[in-house]
Amino acid sequence: MHDDQHGTATIVLAGLYSALKKTGRKIGDIRCAISGAGASGTAISELLQRAGIGDVILCDSKGIVCRGRKEGMNPEKVALAARTNRDNRSGTLADAMKGCELFIGCSQPNIVSQDMVRSMAKDPIVFALANPISEISRDDATEAGAAIYADGR
Repeated sequence: MHDDQHGTATIVLAGLYSALKKTGRKIGDIRCAISGAGASGTAISELLQRAGIGDVILCDSKGIVCRGRKEGMNPEKVALAARTNRDNRSGTLADAMKGCELFIGCSQPNIVSQDMVRSMAKDPIVFALANPISEISRDDATEAGAAIYADGR
């Protein structure tokens, strides 16, 4: 076990269970966009899938990790693409977030805009975990409609 991977994933899942209860959703009905396909993002994706999440769409610096993508792919990302992103979406993080109920950020500061949050499902859940500056601030996320917000601080 590694704290950056499994510790973060465990806390995210615990927070998600609480957020689901507050928003009246079921985990199997959730589609999640994750920014960051490194150690934390991958571990979160795997744990959420084991917990029964509807779908996970992982993004890295090159965009959505999908089957058939060439740029920035390695054997690990090819394997991730095979078990995530059931509709094989391609494009940017903004494309990945459209219609999703959940966003999890494990990546870079200030990469999520209010418009990206607005494009999500009604009353989205936003876990912006980049440290020390998150992908989107609490104020910006909630102003854009996020029902639940958590950050990594």
